[in-house]
Amino acid sequence: EYAKALSEKRIVAGLCVKCGKNSVEGRRVCRDCGIKDKERSKRRQKKLSSLGLCKMCGQLPVDGDHKYCGGCLKRANASSRLSAARRHQEGRCFSCGKPKENAQKQSCIGCQKKSNEKTRKLRAERQANGLCRTCGAEGLRSKTGLRSLQRKVLCKNCYLKVLAKNCLGAEKLLLV
Repeated sequence: EYAKALSEKRIVAGLCVKCGKNSVEGRRVCRDCGIKDKERSKRRQKKLSSLGLCKMCGQLPVDGDHKYCGGCLKRANASSRLSAARRHQEGRCFSCGKPKENAQKQSCIGCQKKSNEKTRKLRAERQANGLCRTCGAEGLRSKTGLRSLQRKVLCKNCYLKVLAKNCLGAEKLLLV
C-alpha cells in the first residue's frame, strides 16, 4: 500500500519509481536504474535460454530453434511489425530506428550492410550444401551434377525466373 502510493507520487513528480532520482523523460526510471533493469533482464533471459525455456514467460518453446514459446513468439512478432511500421512512418530506419541517410531506402546504411552480409553468408552456405541460393530448395541436377547459372546453384523456379529476367527483361514472373 505504502509502496504503491510512493510510486504514484514519484511518477507525478517526474522521479524514478525505484530510487527517487530524476527519471529519464518519458520513462518511470532514472538512467542508472534503467541500466540495472536491462542487465537483470539480460541475465534472466540468458539463464532461461540455457535451460531451454522461453525468454519471455519461462515456458518451454514450441520449437527448439526459437527463443520464445508459441504465444510469446506471436506477441513478439506483432510488436516488432508495429514498431517497424511506426518507424517507417516517422522516416526512420525500420530496423534500428536511427535516421536514414537515404529517404528512398527502408533502412540506414549500417543496417543495410548487416543485412547484405547476412544474405551473402546465407547464400554461400546454401550453395555449399547444393541448395538454391535464393530460396533454399533443392538445387537443379543435370547429368553432370548441380545445374547452375554462372556457378550459382538455383532450383527450377528460381532458375526460370532468372532466365526470364535476363532474356525477357521481366521484373516479375508468375510461375504456375
